[in-house]
Amino acid sequence: MDKAELITPKVCIAIGSGGFMENDIAEITQYVSAERLKRAERYMQRRDRNNCIVSYFLLRYELLRYCGINEVPPMEQDKYGKPYFKDIPLFFNISHSDEGVCCGIAAENIGVDIQSIERRYENILKNTMSANEIELIAGSDAPHEEFTRLWTLKESIVKYRGTGVGDHIEQIDFSACSGGKFIHDGLIFRSERYGEYYVSACTSEHEPEFIKKELSRYISEYQQLIRA
Repeated sequence: MDKAELITPKVCIAIGSGGFMENDIAEITQYVSAERLKRAERYMQRRDRNNCIVSYFLLRYELLRYCGINEVPPMEQDKYGKPYFKDIPLFFNISHSDEGVCCGIAAENIGVDIQSIERRYENILKNTMSANEIELIAGSDAPHEEFTRLWTLKESIVKYRGTGVGDHIEQIDFSACSGGKFIHDGLIFRSERYGEYYVSACTSEHEPEFIKKELSRYISEYQQLIRA
């Protein structure tokens, strides 16, 4: 696949209201690999199992919708455990939180994160935020929202790097970064709020496009694509 075929990174977002509908989950199960279904069954909570299935389906949707690929290519993991496609020059990243799921796909490295507004952050504040960020949160009219926004930005760059918990996220400082789109340390960031959720993405070359739809609409569009 030519890298130019996917110039703008795409981040698809689905948020369930009270959880994803079981009929939608049943519908997309036919498009999910046996390996992914087995992985989903490892989760104790139904919500987490459903999120695992939905995230895989969103990846399939993006591959078909934006890349014309109707199967999920073989994957491998790097030394930090970050999955990647073995044989094609595409990058992807997945995140889910509570009833929200997002999946990013790009022809460049990408990291994404979704997080419901965190209302109990005091115990982890010093281990996750810089001194400037702690001051920013303390002075905010909506400290829970500010903490969650900063958290998703940090997670997006950590997932972009693929280093996971090895990164000291309290040393990453976004206190001077405001607005929904900005460049920081030579990387491109986008962050948006959707109801009780924040979604952030980090890329290297092009500003990501965010797409939010109901899961049922993703399903309908996917089925139209496979029939075309």
